[in-house]
Amino acid sequence: MSSSDVFAVITLPWKASGNNLYGWTPRFLGPAAEHMQAYRAEDTIVKLYRKVLRRPAKGRKLIGSDNRVYEPTAWLRTGDRTVPVSSFVANFSVRETTVHSTQASLVIWNWYSVDGTLQAIPGW
Repeated sequence: MSSSDVFAVITLPWKASGNNLYGWTPRFLGPAAEHMQAYRAEDTIVKLYRKVLRRPAKGRKLIGSDNRVYEPTAWLRTGDRTVPVSSFVANFSVRETTVHSTQASLVIWNWYSVDGTLQAIPGW
């Protein structure tokens, strides 16, 4: 099983939730496909977001300042680090960003997959 075959396997006690309690939505321009779903277990909410990008045209960047995991006008970044993760698919690193707004504090994990290899997004 490769990392591109499985987005997420959700098990109890997590249940799908339609709530967007904190108004957090990443901004990525021109995805070929995307999926976002929130899950809740007691008082904890996790939101999964997946975006698939096409290969950029020659001379264009895949990752740029127009793509953001949080909106800086609404959220204040208070921390960044790389975190090792072990899953049934692979061992890899994620970029962990902590942000705060007037209503909530969030921990955002992001990574990317290139040809099935999972990697943290450096410095994002």
